[in-house]
Amino acid sequence: MSYEIDAACKKGISSYLAEQHSVFRNKTLAKATLTGAISSGLLFGADRFLNLDLDSWQLGIPFLTVVIFGLGTGAFKSETHDAENIDAFNSVCRKQSS
Repeated sequence: MSYEIDAACKKGISSYLAEQHSVFRNKTLAKATLTGAISSGLLFGADRFLNLDLDSWQLGIPFLTVVIFGLGTGAFKSETHDAENIDAFNSVCRKQSS
């Protein structure tokens, strides 16, 4: 564990922030994919039970919409926690260098 912390501190804050941004984007995309799949699944169920007569391509619209918005959210909001991440980095690396 100490080796990982030491390596992260040596790489610097910009590398740490880039990693945190990547983690945020990946989590956002994973949540969007799951939410989109559930939404399309619910629409599929509604189509079958309520006889909505939807075309098969229309069942994918919720999935695509949610994933596209998830990608946008991940891209545009990945820097929102930078202040907290910088504080965490400085706190851990300060302790590590002592």
